[in-house]
Amino acid sequence: MVELKLVETFFKKKPGGFFVIPESEPTFSAALATDFLIEYLGLKEIGYIKILDRPLTIYVVDGSFKHALRIFGREDLNLAVLRLYHVDVPKGEIGSFYAHLSRILMEWIERSEIETLLVLGTMYPVEEKESGDVWIATEDWLREKYSKYGFKPLPSTTISGLAANMLEECLVKRIDGIYLAAESEVYRLVSELGKKISEGTLKQSQAFEYLGRVIPDVRAATLLVEAVSKILGLKVDVKKLMEVRDSYNRLYMQVMEKIRAARTVPVFVG
Repeated sequence: MVELKLVETFFKKKPGGFFVIPESEPTFSAALATDFLIEYLGLKEIGYIKILDRPLTIYVVDGSFKHALRIFGREDLNLAVLRLYHVDVPKGEIGSFYAHLSRILMEWIERSEIETLLVLGTMYPVEEKESGDVWIATEDWLREKYSKYGFKPLPSTTISGLAANMLEECLVKRIDGIYLAAESEVYRLVSELGKKISEGTLKQSQAFEYLGRVIPDVRAATLLVEAVSKILGLKVDVKKLMEVRDSYNRLYMQVMEKIRAARTVPVFVG
């Protein structure tokens, strides 16, 4: 079992807060969206999660060491965001890793008196062409509350990983769990490339080359940022998303190298 510890700095408790996390998804849009929110809103690091029982990759960003799992926040916005870099976890330990990470994050959410968890993800376009819609899944009693933002109820899907663990916890705790998914043509491309690899008509190296040209999906990330800004009542200039994407792409390439090695399963990026 992977042993984790959450180390936190001061974050003033204020009922009604929001905690935003990215789903582990193939277009990297959710991670880009959370990175952008952190940079654009000037969120400060308020905690990190340390993996205690194994060597961990240390990331360097602009000359500074960074933990792979970090929490950022701003008290005046009553907002916290989880930033996730790539973490190597053996296949047999992924389930316990998600369960443990979810548990310590939910404990922190309760201590901080946060009331709403927003999980950001992407999905296969419903129609032939992506509509630019953002879809929502939540508890029945919350659907009417969030319908005013123009989100469409997600007809059917499956959610897995950390997002599933945390949303399931929301069902039994006094925390509103919200899942937001942006349609993505890149999601469609990833699915098609996966089929071709399985059929033997495309090499994995060729697929990575194609994906490197279109990932992360900035359009989907923009939709997610706009969705979060609606809920929080903030005005956000999404044009600046391109600036965050440039620095994010460097980390993305590091992750791709690890995936090519295929020795461990990449459980998140961000």
